Amino acid sequence: MGKNGVMHTLQTVLGRIAIHKILLKKGNRLEAKKHLQDEIRDYSANIFELANSYTWTKSEIEMIMQKAVKDTRNFTKAYPDVEITQANIQEAVVDTMQELMMIK
Repeated sequence: MGKNGVMHTLQTVLGRIAIHKILLKKGNRLEAKKHLQDEIRDYSANIFELANSYTWTKSEIEMIMQKAVKDTRNFTKAYPDVEITQANIQEAVVDTMQELMMIK
């Protein structure tokens, strides 16, 4: 997979991790907590190596972040019962990128 393909995969998976983090924090379904934690762990483990397989420029990091935020916003439509703000989305994406050592 080329660098553009990796970027696309990263933005999608970052969006999924971010929405799971938000739901874990703000959601009220206790039965889903374990599932969300497992999904976050598994998605993160699966893309850690991919995220660190290239040296990313500042503009590429910014593009990945913006598209991940957009993807996360799209995922929120499936959860109308949870109040999710733009700040929540941005925070979750940045937090995840830091955990993956994509940004400091």
